[in-house]
Amino acid sequence: MAQTLTAKVVEKCFGVITEFLDSKYGESSAYKIQAFAIEQACDVGDNFLGAILAVDFSVVVTETKETENFDLILKSQLLTNSSGESPEKYFWNMMFTKEKMVYTELVGKLEKLGRLTLAPKLYHFYSEGEDYACFLLDNLISHGYYIPDYKTLTLDECTVIMENLARLHSLSLVLEAEDGVPIPEKYGMATAELMFSPSMEHVMRPFVQNTYKGVLIACENLRPDLVHPLKRFDDEKTFWRRACEYAKPGKTSFSCLCHGDARLKNMFLRRPKYESPFPDGILKLAENPFRFIDFQLTRYASPISDLVYFIYVSTSRKFRNQFLDKLLEIYYREFTSVINYFPGLKHPPAVVNWSLEKLKGEFESFNGLAVIVSTVFVPTIFMQPSDMPISLADMPREEREKMLLSNRADVISNILPRNNDMREHVFDVIEEILASK
Repeated sequence: MAQTLTAKVVEKCFGVITEFLDSKYGESSAYKIQAFAIEQACDVGDNFLGAILAVDFSVVVTETKETENFDLILKSQLLTNSSGESPEKYFWNMMFTKEKMVYTELVGKLEKLGRLTLAPKLYHFYSEGEDYACFLLDNLISHGYYIPDYKTLTLDECTVIMENLARLHSLSLVLEAEDGVPIPEKYGMATAELMFSPSMEHVMRPFVQNTYKGVLIACENLRPDLVHPLKRFDDEKTFWRRACEYAKPGKTSFSCLCHGDARLKNMFLRRPKYESPFPDGILKLAENPFRFIDFQLTRYASPISDLVYFIYVSTSRKFRNQFLDKLLEIYYREFTSVINYFPGLKHPPAVVNWSLEKLKGEFESFNGLAVIVSTVFVPTIFMQPSDMPISLADMPREEREKMLLSNRADVISNILPRNNDMREHVFDVIEEILASK
């Protein structure tokens, strides 16, 4: 979501940076900002719950006269034109608080266990209660990373992604075994489900059901053959109820820490070739050419939920037909390599005895989640600037809430016929999973 660079936004960002520098150097008189530049760092659709800005500045240290250069990302809550209390402000603040806990309490421990880096470095967290919160993070682009492109995604890129999803999941199980208690008991909110929780039902239920209705209207006009299987799917059990069930732990052999929003826009890769840190159980200190970002939707749930979300949001039907089995095999190989590297730990039998056949069977049992993420979330993920007359950040709060909730069906049914990539992706998954049954 693009944040307009107003004077208010720049002023707020500069205040965050000076607080970071004060904490780093001790006091404001210990340094002098010599240069400062700020620009938008993502496109519309790259992030829905915050603003992403690139900040580049240099500092002269008073005592040594040395210059230090900083090239960072500032990720913040949106500075909107709305005032007063609102459910969305509370929701955004909860997400930023959750992400801070993941960075400060979980990511470092997982990286230490695996001896590899999984996320950008967090330099500073700034908060003004529910009104505003932000992170200062490494700028991955300046370190040679890139976001894979949906239209040109390769098997090599997917291999790196599947391996790192396996590492995230398996290392969280290793951490759980070392701690001797389930992850949710120790890390609380960092692993809690927020989006499909009872506290968010008044917002998320209309969003989910009205998005489905918008897709259904588009199907009636463009693909009437998909109407009956889509309606039958919702009639048997509503999209909302299904989504809540898939988000819960205990739906497959075991649960673990899941990213929760495992799509290409939340993944950065580097191009150079590398060796897995876990080949044949022998740890190699290799630089991981991959980083996860955006930990606002992490949850303790089935690892299958991350796999289904990534594969059915980020790959085409043609790609799935060609490589789905291969991707699951890559994931399983890396998952078992990590688990086997820590043989002294006591894992539950369901983890130790998890087979590739069991993984594939559980993946197929989550086909309903594939329909949900493609019908409900792909329309938001694939939305383009031309699809909306004005950015969400610049909308009055009442108009924004109508667009996301009460008028959602009309919005989606009007956009789908115009947005070819969105329409093709949504219809392909409905046909692949539902119409073919």
